[in-house]
Amino acid sequence: MYKVIVKSSFYAYHKVKMPNGDWEQVHDHNYKVEVCVYSDTLSKNDVVIDFVELKKFLDDVVLSKLQNSYLNENPFFYGKVPTAESIAEFIFNEVSKGIRLHVEYVKVDETEEFSAIFSK
Repeated sequence: MYKVIVKSSFYAYHKVKMPNGDWEQVHDHNYKVEVCVYSDTLSKNDVVIDFVELKKFLDDVVLSKLQNSYLNENPFFYGKVPTAESIAEFIFNEVSKGIRLHVEYVKVDETEEFSAIFSK
């Protein structure tokens, strides 16, 4: 199996519920995103996918839906709290719908110390 990883970032703000049920203050993040895709075979050019092609899709098609937005009011999170976990799930699903490869995981870093990973 061959795996390719691309990394990107986006800026957005949100608020989430605290363990006691209270909402925290609205705050922002420069989210870092890592997407891993895989294939059992290589293309005729001996690659899983062109890095630039995957990064462009991630930035232009997926992350552009989140960039500079208040995630709590973003329609993609209707009925959900936009936690790092739900952001990772959203990105995973959007990438899965848009490319011909399997997505192994999506990792979202809110900070250098706090990350969430979604996989199926």
